[in-house]
Amino acid sequence: VTALVSEIGQNATANGTATVTGGGSTWTQTDRVVVGEFGDGALDINAGGKVISANGFIGRYAGSTGQTTISGADSAWNMTGILLVGGDVGAAGGEAQLTVSAGGKADVSDTVVVWQPGTITLDGGEVEALTATNYGKLSGSGLWDVNNTTSTGTIAPGLSAGKLTLDGTLSLGAASTVEIEIYGSTAETQYDVLEIVGTAALAGTLAVDVDGGFTPAEAEAFGVVTFADDGGSEFDAYTGLGLDDGRALIPVYDSTALLLVASYFGDGNFDGVVDGLDYLIWAEHFDSDPSDPSGAAGGDFNGDGKTDGLDYLVWAGNFEQSIFAPIATTVPEPSALLMTCMGTITLYARPRRRRIATT
Repeated sequence: VTALVSEIGQNATANGTATVTGGGSTWTQTDRVVVGEFGDGALDINAGGKVISANGFIGRYAGSTGQTTISGADSAWNMTGILLVGGDVGAAGGEAQLTVSAGGKADVSDTVVVWQPGTITLDGGEVEALTATNYGKLSGSGLWDVNNTTSTGTIAPGLSAGKLTLDGTLSLGAASTVEIEIYGSTAETQYDVLEIVGTAALAGTLAVDVDGGFTPAEAEAFGVVTFADDGGSEFDAYTGLGLDDGRALIPVYDSTALLLVASYFGDGNFDGVVDGLDYLIWAEHFDSDPSDPSGAAGGDFNGDGKTDGLDYLVWAGNFEQSIFAPIATTVPEPSALLMTCMGTITLYARPRRRRIATT
């Protein structure tokens, strides 16, 4: 089929569906395909079917709804121009969802724009483009083959857990969010990974969701974001770093990855801040063997089953750190009594960890 323009769900009261299925089935538009112009539209490309157009719009104008699915090997929507998901040129529009799965592909010669509340979900599929701007949501597991991506919206790797590969550069804005789920110790199947093949300019918020039934081992590391180079950039804020047992996931950056490392934190009252109130908990239970109550609630900040001077070192080393906001600065001077209590303790070097910086 060949035509100039096709608008599925053109009028406000319209509700239309188009399906292109099977190898050899090709729908060619010399101008644009619109899925949800003012009304509701759906486009299903599967089993090797192909749509070819200059430009593509999904949920073009406010009040519309657009739903597009590209599924199966060799299934594709090829665009020689642009793809706009959830809006028009220069303005957000209606509700829009593009799902690319099981070997399907959206191939865009120019740029992709995902407006809020537009969403692109990959489930073993691929999107290829020259550039992309994300104001909405990019999620799932698959290949985002775009030279340069800018995001002030949400990027959520995985469907439950998985890996989203961005084959290009990524620049995050201050309003952006990267969502990571952690359900276990195995990358891609039990926790999410965002792989950036090119350079990354990190900013915005890393939002972490740790399943309550999973307890990471001490010092267990989760490589949740990888990149060729981050240029020294970091996320501005973190949420969800606190663990149920009083420990925290500490963000540690190296040259090619952001690791979240499970570590004792010195937070005895589980308020997310290491401060004098936690010192009082330690002091109250000092010299308890075993600690009672157990764990951080009883001042046992290093998890060895007793409350002693080594736990003070954990508390002091994290003093005025927070999983919510950067506070501080100095390690407090221990009292004369504390100095006496610690007189027989051999100090040890703590590994250097990056300070938590959050909102």
